Amino acid sequence: PLSWSVEEPGPYQVGYQSWDHTYALGSELGDRSIRIHLWYPTEETSGLVGEYTVGTDPNVLANAPTAPPMHEDGYPVLIHSHGDLDLGTGSAFLSRHMSSHGWVSVAMDHTGNTLLDITADPQAANFFHRPLDVRAALDAVDGFEALGGLADTSRVVLSGHSRGAYTTWSSLGATYDLESVEEMCSTG
Repeated sequence: PLSWSVEEPGPYQVGYQSWDHTYALGSELGDRSIRIHLWYPTEETSGLVGEYTVGTDPNVLANAPTAPPMHEDGYPVLIHSHGDLDLGTGSAFLSRHMSSHGWVSVAMDHTGNTLLDITADPQAANFFHRPLDVRAALDAVDGFEALGGLADTSRVVLSGHSRGAYTTWSSLGATYDLESVEEMCSTG
């Protein structure tokens, strides 16, 4: 097994690409579009600076070619879900770090729950949409041609910040007991 210090960057430079992805919510619910951000290992040392939804990142190379996977099963995959009213690039430091160690890291802008598209709605629909966004992002990475089918999407690490932690848990099947929550709130 490979081991490395969490404090030190890995042997790779980091490539970055992003694109809009549309997926079906279901027959009566229509389609949903999200922005996907992808960081990956590259051996390139110079090139265009990565441009995020907001701002640029001089630590990533836009559209750089991928490095060959260092892991026998392909690139390990990290999916990160941002916090309430943040952006998928809000934890780019984590994605860059993992990709410098040979991982593919993906994050998505959870449409309707970002800094740029705040709605007057209390955003209850986001509790439904966010876990579906995670699945759609994983499917999109699995089919992303630049990775050549080498992303190991059979074993994925999920991470999240704040509401993204809820998204991580619910993506794995966690639920909550609404009756118990209401009872606790009424006796408080």
